[in-house]
Amino acid sequence: QQQLRTASSEAPAGRIDTGREALSLRAPAGLRTAKQVAAVPITITDPDNTSGSRTVPLGLLARVIDASEERREYTRVGGADAVTLELQKAKAGNAVQIAASASAEAGKILNEFAGQGIRVVTVSDQSKEILNSLKDLQFDILFAIVLVCGTVYLFLHNFRGALIVAIAIPICLFTSILVMKLLGITLNQLSMIGLTLAIAVLVDDAIVVLENTYRHLAHGEAPVEAALKGRMEIGMAAIAITLADVVVFAPVAFMGGILGLYLRPLAIAFVIAVLVSLLVSFTITPLLAARWYKQGEDLENPTGWFSSRFERGFGRIINLYKKALAWSLHRRWSVFLVGNAGLAAVFVFIAGAGEVSLMRALAVGLTPLVLSLAIGGLITVVARVRRKPSWRPVLGGLAFGGFFLIASAGGFLYSNWKGSDVFSFTFLPASDSNHVVARVQLPAGTSIKETERVVEHIERAARRLSTVREVLSEVGTEGTNRGPNFARVEAILYEKASPKDRMTGAIRREKLRTIVDDQVAYDWRVGIGKVRGATIVVAPLNSSGPPIQVSLQSADPELLVKTSAKLVAKLKQGAIPGLVSPEISARPGQPELLVAIDRLRLADAGLDPASVGEAIRVLYEGDDDVKARAEGSEFAIRLLMAEKDRKNPAIVKSIPLSFVEGRPIYLGSVASVERGSSPDKIDRRDRSREVQLSANLLPGFVAGSVQIQLNKWLSAPGRLPKGVSPRALGDADLQARETGYLVIALVVGLALVYMLLASLYENLLYPFIIQLSQPQAMVGAIVALMLTDKAANVVSFIGLIALVGLVGKNAILIVDYANTLRREGENREQALIESGGTRLRPIVMTSLALLLGMMPIAVGLGRGSEFRDTIGIVIVGGISLSTLLTLFVIPCSYTIFDDLSESLKARLTARSAKIASSAAPEDL
Repeated sequence: QQQLRTASSEAPAGRIDTGREALSLRAPAGLRTAKQVAAVPITITDPDNTSGSRTVPLGLLARVIDASEERREYTRVGGADAVTLELQKAKAGNAVQIAASASAEAGKILNEFAGQGIRVVTVSDQSKEILNSLKDLQFDILFAIVLVCGTVYLFLHNFRGALIVAIAIPICLFTSILVMKLLGITLNQLSMIGLTLAIAVLVDDAIVVLENTYRHLAHGEAPVEAALKGRMEIGMAAIAITLADVVVFAPVAFMGGILGLYLRPLAIAFVIAVLVSLLVSFTITPLLAARWYKQGEDLENPTGWFSSRFERGFGRIINLYKKALAWSLHRRWSVFLVGNAGLAAVFVFIAGAGEVSLMRALAVGLTPLVLSLAIGGLITVVARVRRKPSWRPVLGGLAFGGFFLIASAGGFLYSNWKGSDVFSFTFLPASDSNHVVARVQLPAGTSIKETERVVEHIERAARRLSTVREVLSEVGTEGTNRGPNFARVEAILYEKASPKDRMTGAIRREKLRTIVDDQVAYDWRVGIGKVRGATIVVAPLNSSGPPIQVSLQSADPELLVKTSAKLVAKLKQGAIPGLVSPEISARPGQPELLVAIDRLRLADAGLDPASVGEAIRVLYEGDDDVKARAEGSEFAIRLLMAEKDRKNPAIVKSIPLSFVEGRPIYLGSVASVERGSSPDKIDRRDRSREVQLSANLLPGFVAGSVQIQLNKWLSAPGRLPKGVSPRALGDADLQARETGYLVIALVVGLALVYMLLASLYENLLYPFIIQLSQPQAMVGAIVALMLTDKAANVVSFIGLIALVGLVGKNAILIVDYANTLRREGENREQALIESGGTRLRPIVMTSLALLLGMMPIAVGLGRGSEFRDTIGIVIVGGISLSTLLTLFVIPCSYTIFDDLSESLKARLTARSAKIASSAAPEDL
């Protein structure tokens, strides 16, 4: 090496001892080509000067060739060699602007190398996904505004009223966006979802104020007076409705954990929007109503053909509702129990669906049946003691409990008919990624050429799929694994067509796919088939890794590997339905030569382990300090051992490490060299050895439900030996750590709503009555998810939190006006009937506006709607069921708890009077 360096720099001749002979450079010459390097004359001299010396060219001592550096990993796109460039934005960066700038720079590069066969392929562009999501949300918002204004016009039959609402919505939105900008909140998918959630809420206050103003106009009041009274009379209810929404989302805005940071823009955007809507309903809405309406006009009794018929029809509905409400109030306990029993039966239905046999499902419903019979029997015994015998409580308890028995059996039968879980859940909603990845692993020691042949087979299978736009391959690397036996093939798919694409005809203008990425992965997996010796895992690209991840930990590495291998073998046989491509992180060891140093011999030779490692490294990795120069370019001259010699332990043993008195010290004299293998990596977690088990899912299965089945399977007796413990990773681990924050936010929101209503009404009972509508809404949300076959997730949970504030408005309207009528002298029952009939119009209007406002999100019109559609489904289902039940259950609950309150007051009054009367003689 020293002589080559001297020859390359045309310096004086040098000399180096290599053992029994010395190699010295005879004549300096600048090195340019491999031929010149091979011709470098080398003088071989006997160090003992007994056999003279001779001169030979370097080419006789070593093979010198022109070659490229050994390929260990490379990338291909569309079958051609490629260089990949990945751009990541900084924290304060804008992904859309960065992508646009990158595209401009790529265009410049293409112009510079025009005609040289270079092309730029955009493999992944998140800015396009961001823009698509924002455009879809903008469409959802505009569509919701149109639907909401149409609803207002349908009920108010007045263009001016619809126009007032239409003006209020953009004012609220633009003001909210301005405030968000001042607070540093950008327009992203989550903040846009928050604004979309607020669309229907924005018109609630305006609708309530306008509807109440119309009533005063019909009584002959002046527009200004009607607007003022309409706003003031409904002011407390409007404040309660709006602040209930605010206090529900306030805990989400300050929630801890990763989810807190993730959901904060959504919560703040929603809170800002509803607060602005309250301000607008108290200022702009009555102002416009006072200016645009005339004294004496009766907007609730129109004369138009459609309007008059609509009002007559709606009047019949109001009268029918009043009669039904009066009937319900006379049977308040039955309505109260049946309404709430139906809600509880939904949970029994889900529990029965999760059982493995009909008998176990019936056992689930048997508990409430026995409890109902016991309560009915107790009531009967008490009645007999009071000499009023009746078997009706027992029969009622039997009917009540039998309802749960039927629900549990129905859940089991429905689950078996469906062939999957009735109610499933996962942490993050499944979104179509437009990318499917095949991860390849061949046996240790496989050459990169053999790996490339397997990759070419996988690429051909991908290109046969009509849904694949481009194919990107990485040979020699797969994630954190590097080596010639690893590879990664990524299929870039065409964008998935949305319902809006079908409606607008975009599916005919663009190349779009109609199947989900899970199905593409399945088709690709089938097309690849089985490749001998290769482990190929095909799945949609997921930023958080495979959907199923489990950590197996143990202090015994051999037991850990053996156990994990057995588990994977059983999972491959179908132990868990829906789980495919199971694999473990423990991989076969790479073949290697093991050099065991004898430290005593090494010390006697005056060497240390570092010198041994350096000598071996140079011979295996090479030394490229010397450079050859030709025509202005510089190339490395790499000296290393021939490949066939590197694999021969006998040759490796003969490596000279140093020389003592001209005698070489060979590696074999101070160390043993043997063939062997060792793990390519060692994973540890919590100071224990770890093997990770991961798997993917078939289409139609969700991670949360499958993870529960896997956990039960692993916890079965004898499944894991003593000393091996499992722990869920990935989304399951994130769910376990983050769900607590959501639950806390929900509980705090419920408590804040109660305290808010209690302070506004200065009563502890009425807020409790109002909040009875919240569990009804949550059950409606669960039923909606089951009917649409959607998995519950974090986004749908945000919908549940939103329902806590949204569903209370109907109960607030009924209870608030009933209290007003009672203060004016109406009896309780008549006040409830009158309040229900009077408030039915604003209740139906606001509920229908909210449903229609959420419908574009629930239907999932745009691309990438899978991320947000569950929040719309939850709100639509919750509002629908809650509205129906609130109209009857809330008035019945009002009477029950009002009687309870009066009874407690009477007892406390009697007790106080008794104490006062007993204390009177002493006072005298």
